[in-house]
Amino acid sequence: GKVLAVNFDEGIFTGGAHPNHGIETFNFLMPDGWQVYLPEIFEPAALKKISELTIADLKRQWGDDSMSDDDWMAGGAGPEWDNFRNFLLLDDTLVIRFPPYQVAAYAAGPQQVEIPLSKLKGLVRKDWRTPVPSFNCAKAGTSTEKAICSDVTLARLDRDVSTAYQQKLRYADEAETKSVRADQRAW
Repeated sequence: GKVLAVNFDEGIFTGGAHPNHGIETFNFLMPDGWQVYLPEIFEPAALKKISELTIADLKRQWGDDSMSDDDWMAGGAGPEWDNFRNFLLLDDTLVIRFPPYQVAAYAAGPQQVEIPLSKLKGLVRKDWRTPVPSFNCAKAGTSTEKAICSDVTLARLDRDVSTAYQQKLRYADEAETKSVRADQRAW
């Protein structure tokens, strides 16, 4: 089938050294306009491969340039679906776009990687409309987990909550980590 891929770039000058810059991308299956996300298009094993290919291409683009470093690229393009939220699915290419400072400095210019879909062969899911939560549905045991696994909207919300939780833990100190985990368990 066909996909409509839409890209929006936004720049707002607020008086600093450069404008604030944002990117939003959307990918829709045609003709019905069903919006799709990377975890719904690719098998879980693809995440590691996309991350590896992305980091290798970023290193090729910048080499030993001071615009980025290994830790910066690993953090901004590491194997987390949210790192690749700005993507365009083209006929034979997966384009990953990064806002400034996710993988390199603003001065590095447009931060983008193009991955030939042939390098992701065998990692594309058969049905892009099947729910894909943050956990393995084959192991769903509770009625809540089964409900999430049976509804695309709930699965997407589950991924959003899981991403927010992981980000909160990433930037929390030891005391905050205990508090965040306790709050999550209570919730």
